[in-house]
Amino acid sequence: MKILEDDLYSYGTLALVLKTFDMPDNSKSAIVQGVDRVKILKFNQGESYFMADIERIKESYYS
Repeated sequence: MKILEDDLYSYGTLALVLKTFDMPDNSKSAIVQGVDRVKILKFNQGESYFMADIERIKESYYS
């Protein structure tokens, strides 16, 4: 099944991969830390993945 740009969200989370693990069933697992909320401006199709041009979203916090 080919994933199209319309199948993906237009907002997401910029994250930093802190650690990856090889699991006993030969799968991978990762610990990630969210850095910022982002708006996807443009998707760029890689060979087997998407990359994107993004804009970071400033958060406003109210107390």
